[in-house]
Amino acid sequence: MDHAFCTTVSMIHTVEALLGLPPMNLNDAHAAVMSPLFSGPGQHSPFQAEYRNLKNGLIYTMNSSHAAGAKQSAQMDFSHADAADAELLNAILWHDRKGESPMPPPQHKVIPEAP
Repeated sequence: MDHAFCTTVSMIHTVEALLGLPPMNLNDAHAAVMSPLFSGPGQHSPFQAEYRNLKNGLIYTMNSSHAAGAKQSAQMDFSHADAADAELLNAILWHDRKGESPMPPPQHKVIPEAP
């Protein structure tokens, strides 16, 4: 257990340190490295998941098997990353949140083209 203050930027700096990468900017350069969490004899007990919130139904509510898109989703392969049809899955998720409003086309560019 470590009581040091850490943020998401601390995790980024820790990953950079583990991989031998330089900091991306001053924020992560000055963030604490979470090295105490990775030290010690290595004889810690295995992680035990806490399922109280899963079983009480307050947080992890799922759509019913009769919800829109449930039949198509049940036929998708989620056994490993990128196995499911991304276009169909995005359409199902869009419809669940936005209803009948038209789904915008996908954007595959991070940096827009210069005018």
